[in-house]
Amino acid sequence: MGAQGAGDRELRKPTGTAGQPAQDLQSGGIGITIDLNAATGEFRILRVVPGGPAAFAGLSAGTILWEVDGRSLRGLTTAQVVAAIRGKPGTKVRLKMERDDGMIIEMSLERRDLSSLQK
Repeated sequence: MGAQGAGDRELRKPTGTAGQPAQDLQSGGIGITIDLNAATGEFRILRVVPGGPAAFAGLSAGTILWEVDGRSLRGLTTAQVVAAIRGKPGTKVRLKMERDDGMIIEMSLERRDLSSLQK
């Protein structure tokens, strides 16, 4: 359904798109899989990789992503959001999110190589 990982080993192509996966797997991630709700335009976390930066920060499935590094995600594709979240291991990414309880939170997470956490 267009789900892609911002740090998962298997990146799925967005629905209706052909070509290569969105990101080179050598880059770092924060350990989440996201999906775009086409009806609302919201990106939600579907899965948090145990042991990854997102898990250590307490992120959970269902959290809505609103901004990455100060950039609104409105109108972006799943591949563009994944590309914005992923980057060189050791660098930080700032996220603005909405938890299930409606609380808006912002935090910076350090990207890391997640290959040792993948199965």
